[in-house]
This record gives sequence, structure tokens and C-alpha cells, in this order.
Amino acid sequence: MRSYEQVKIDEASFQEKKNLSKAKQSALNLNVVIPVHWHAIQSGDSLAEGHIPESQVIDSIKVLNEDYATTGFSFKLESANYVTNATWFEAAGPDTDYPERVYQTEMKGKLHQGNATTLNIYCHWMNLYHTFSESCDDDGDFVDDTPAQLNSTKGCPTVAPDSCPGRPGRDPIHNYMDYSSDICLTEFTRGQIRRMQESFISFRIDSA
Repeated sequence: MRSYEQVKIDEASFQEKKNLSKAKQSALNLNVVIPVHWHAIQSGDSLAEGHIPESQVIDSIKVLNEDYATTGFSFKLESANYVTNATWFEAAGPDTDYPERVYQTEMKGKLHQGNATTLNIYCHWMNLYHTFSESCDDDGDFVDDTPAQLNSTKGCPTVAPDSCPGRPGRDPIHNYMDYSSDICLTEFTRGQIRRMQESFISFRIDSA
């Protein structure tokens, strides 16, 4: 897992690259359909070996579109590719460390389809970080309107905890970038939507 210092370096690169004037002009009427190539990595054809039915993939895209309905983005499933590779299934997850990370790099290189505007289901593609961070005093997720949060949320609390009592607001337990239960996750903030739009314009459209 990357350290917060590495995240800050990435953030500085994003701030340097993004064209704010272009982003502000374009984001107001952003209406982007993102083609999705879904790669289902499994070690075999049974549920125990990681196989998921295509209906589950289709349902996931439907839920994704519901979640992103207010952001200016929608997603269209272009393909669902089933790959049976026990090594990738066991050792190519997002939190793997070296030397296992070589399998993740190999997997992404072989499976990637499309260009910079095409979504492959890998990690925080829309340039949003989790709402929780290592400290109440750092920059958190680099979004101004998400409250500071020290601990990820478990379940769906009736009352949102306040893990950073010295900072405004309680923990954003309903935010999609927290770890709350699915039933609890209902929103992006305006700042997160703006960041997604600026990131897409800066990194995806300009790179396509």
C-alpha cells in the first residue's frame, strides 16, 4: 500500500497538470459515457474459485450508473472478459507488495483495452481517495468539503462518529469513498464531483 507521502507526490502532479480554466468551463456541462472492459480474474470456473456470473457484472454496471447519476459520468459495458489464471487471482490484488506486484503489472499490461478514456476496473480510477486518512491534521483526500476522518467506518452507524473532534463535521459515513456497509453509501460531495470532472478533463480527454 502506498504511503501518504507518495499520495502527496501524486497530488502535486495532478495540481500541476490540470487546466483549471478549461476544467471549469467544461465541467459545467460534462456528459461523458465511459466504455468499460470488465476483466474477471478467477482461478477456476466455480464460485469458490472466484467465478462470477455475467449477470452480476451487468448488475454492477447498473449500480455504478445509479451511484454516478449526479456526476456527469455514465458507464457502458463493452465487454466482460473471463481470465483463468491462478497466479493473478492469488497474487495480483491492489494491495500486493513486491515481488508479487510484478504479477499485477503483468496482468494490467496484458488485459488493458482502449485508450485513456476507457475504464478498466482497476482501483481509484476517477482520482478520488478514501475519505479517511493517517492523521486529522493532514490534507486528507484533498477535497475541501469532505470532513476530516481518521478511521474508516464499519457497518452503518445510526449516528456518525467524530474521529477528528478538532475539525469541522462528523465522519462522512454515507460517502462512497468510506468503508461503510453498501446500504450506507449514498453520496459524493460537490467537491468530489468537481475533482472527478477536473481529473477526467486533465488526464483522460487530454491523453486520448
